[in-house]
Amino acid sequence: MKRAPAGRWLVLTAVVLATAVLWLALGIREGLEAEIRSLVNRIGANLFYVHANEGFGNGDLTRLANLAEIAAVAGEGGYSTAYIPGQTYNLTYLKVSPDYLKVFQLPLASGRSFTPDDEDVVILGWKVKEVVFGNINPVGRLLDGKEIIGVLAPIPDDDEIRRRLNDWVLVPAGSDEKLYWTLLVRIGGAAKHARQAIMHAFPRVTITPISKRYSMYFATERTLNSLLVMSSLGMFIIAGAMVAGLLLLSVIDRSWEIGVRRTVGATAPDIMRLFVAEGLFLVGAGGIIGSGLGQAMFFLFSRLGSSPRLGEPHAVVFPLVFIVGLIASVYPSWQAARMNPAYALSLRTLEARSRSGIGGGRFIAMFVVAIASGGLFLLISLVAGSQQFLGSLWGPIDERTLLVQSPRQSILAPPELSVNDLRLLRTLPGVEVVAVCGSRSIRINGINSPAITVKGVANGWANLKLLNVEQGRDLSEQEIGKGKPVALLAASFAQNMFGGQNPIGQTLSIKDAPYKVVGVFNDRMSMWVLGAQVIIPYKCLEGLWFSHSFFVHTAPEAQPDKLRTAIVDLFQDIYPNTAKVEVITPAAQVTEWRRFLVAAASRLSILVGLGLLLGAIGVFNLVSFLLLLRTRELGIRRVAGATKYRIVTLGVMEALKITVPAGFIGLGLSIAGTGPMQRFLNQPSSIPLEWAWIIIVAVICIGVVAGGWPAWRTSQLSPAKAIRRGNQ
Repeated sequence: MKRAPAGRWLVLTAVVLATAVLWLALGIREGLEAEIRSLVNRIGANLFYVHANEGFGNGDLTRLANLAEIAAVAGEGGYSTAYIPGQTYNLTYLKVSPDYLKVFQLPLASGRSFTPDDEDVVILGWKVKEVVFGNINPVGRLLDGKEIIGVLAPIPDDDEIRRRLNDWVLVPAGSDEKLYWTLLVRIGGAAKHARQAIMHAFPRVTITPISKRYSMYFATERTLNSLLVMSSLGMFIIAGAMVAGLLLLSVIDRSWEIGVRRTVGATAPDIMRLFVAEGLFLVGAGGIIGSGLGQAMFFLFSRLGSSPRLGEPHAVVFPLVFIVGLIASVYPSWQAARMNPAYALSLRTLEARSRSGIGGGRFIAMFVVAIASGGLFLLISLVAGSQQFLGSLWGPIDERTLLVQSPRQSILAPPELSVNDLRLLRTLPGVEVVAVCGSRSIRINGINSPAITVKGVANGWANLKLLNVEQGRDLSEQEIGKGKPVALLAASFAQNMFGGQNPIGQTLSIKDAPYKVVGVFNDRMSMWVLGAQVIIPYKCLEGLWFSHSFFVHTAPEAQPDKLRTAIVDLFQDIYPNTAKVEVITPAAQVTEWRRFLVAAASRLSILVGLGLLLGAIGVFNLVSFLLLLRTRELGIRRVAGATKYRIVTLGVMEALKITVPAGFIGLGLSIAGTGPMQRFLNQPSSIPLEWAWIIIVAVICIGVVAGGWPAWRTSQLSPAKAIRRGNQ
């Protein structure tokens, strides 16, 4: 009676899961890339950004447009905001060349585009037209003394590159020497030749395709998708190793068949083809079922917010499946082909086969568990590193800390907040702490760089504990109240100013007065909110601050959302006919990133869990075969008085001999790989060794389950039946 190694259907399941996960990961990746391609296609993939530190003039545009490889060129200059006296709006002007709308694929809702002879004319962004003129067509009217010749059509909010133009006014750049910061170049031929021509004409420029500019907005999602694809490929490696292990066990189990075939004339290549065909059939069937399962999962994930879709990368899945099957079959097939016919015929009983050794099977089972356990620790390390990174962005603040400021981008004129608003803000119910801040640009003596932003903070700042102070300490309430000349520096500014020296205790000159550095704060995130490199007491430059904002901490019993609305309404009453104030929650961005981290960890944990499942399947197959080879021995042990518990313990110990060493190997490999992976993801280097016990617990659990289950089934055989089966 022909027997096959136990667990062939489990190995088939492993191939199915690996294929389905890879199919789905490629679908999610292709869905995101399709979204990027859709955005690019609105403009045209043949558009390139050309940037130079010294800028470009009209002569440079003409020189570039004359190149044979270039179809069209446009220039984009600087922008400036004008505050119109007596009006409730401000205007942000962007200087452009006459062909800007054509090259940037900007359709008009009404009017016409620029011509080279235009002066004192403007084209409005859609939101500017809505705010200033409402439903009236403004073409032909005047705006700030300039004739309106056109209105841009609305640009969708998902168009990250161009949507800012909804809020801006386009004006002709004129004829100055260096007008443009960036050139938009539309090529007419091969991109490689066009780039070479541009670099030859302008050797020190930077050339960026529009596709890369759009991809920058999806960098986090693309990184996550890359991790998913790499993890799914890791599952494929595990599945291939399991196929190889199954075939190695099959060679031992079918040794009598191999000997008979060789005796009746089968050649070594014939034996190799036999096992290669078995391996290819196994992975082929698993690949077909897995791809169907992965395609079915597209529907589920589309309901969860993803948009997976088929793409060209899916064409490599089936070739990859068969390549993995072929590679997994080579060594076992070679082992079968080199088996001496007489030796193969001598392995007639299970007891005889057990002496032939299964070292290759043990090695593959250990390999599978090592990869799975290493992936688990790597996931823990990345999540822990991400949590540490997010925790370092701010101090111990929560979503009850609010920042009230004038809007940074608004068509309506912003309210000019002042220190006098502090009294009214404190009267709102639910306000626990309020600290006013003032900002201005100041050139620091001894620094060969443009002016930096200095922020003055008043009473209440120390109670907020807003910043993560990496060195030294924060400003104290006493120093703030007395206006002592002390300063808190952003980490990047401290590094530029003092290099490798310890900045604490150093002095810097602000408005010709010395300030002592008492602390350095992490500015990875705070720079985007505070916008300041130096923080000093408000009283030090009282009366000299250009703009004001307020930090508000709500009382525990207050509802932050209701207080946000009350703050907006308060300032709308104080400053009517202006833009509404912005109320920002500094911790909200960290919270959003934490949600993304949880989502990413959840996806990766599913893959790690599947990897551990595959590892358990590999160990289960090996232990099942080991017990099959030792069936007669186990029957004799039962006759001699061994209990069922002793048989189960034997199976568990055999599994633990595989899983525990493999777990330590995987742990060592993942510790070695954690550092490079964290650097790739721009995380601080941190290896959470205290979590290593999870790996040990995981591999012990795998050993107990994968060894205990087949041992329990074997223990249910009667001693006589076990002895008879062992002689077959």
